Amino acid sequence: GSIDAQVGTGNIVMQNVTANDNVNMTVENGNMRMNDVTSGKDTNITNTGKGTINAANITSGGNATVSTVAGDIQVDKAVQASQDIAMTAKTGTIKVNDAITSTAGNVNLTVDKGDIQAGNAIHAAQDIAMTTAAGAINVGNTVKSVGGNVQLTADQGDIQVNKDVQAAKDIAMTTATGTITVGVAVAST
Repeated sequence: GSIDAQVGTGNIVMQNVTANDNVNMTVENGNMRMNDVTSGKDTNITNTGKGTINAANITSGGNATVSTVAGDIQVDKAVQASQDIAMTAKTGTIKVNDAITSTAGNVNLTVDKGDIQAGNAIHAAQDIAMTTAAGAINVGNTVKSVGGNVQLTADQGDIQVNKDVQAAKDIAMTTATGTITVGVAVAST
């Protein structure tokens, strides 16, 4: 079955969350803290107002969607999904301390005002897009799209990838004000 948790004003605090189907968690104003979140299908973790989202691991058999309007998103370990991964913070930082992996889909990380930080590699079967309008992008390892494009955009900040940027198709790295640094190689095959 599925797991649904919804809070108006207040917090969601859970240890391990496991569902054969979907996991849906929504807070209108407040913080969310979970350890391991695992779904057989889709995972949707949403904060529609002010507050942070913090999880240890997110593993989804389908799509994984994590979004907040005014607050940070932090995943202490990894985010893995069979399909698409979408993480959005309008005002706040997206920070994933380990790898972000989509085995059959896309990875989209978007921040309007704040940084995007990934402590390890970002891999996707299809496209990878990382965009921040006012902040920096920092990836501790490789960014690799097996079958699609890689697009890294920081309008007002630096882009740093400590190892490789690889894509089967096009690679675009753009900053209006900042420095682009790739530690090893950039390869479009």
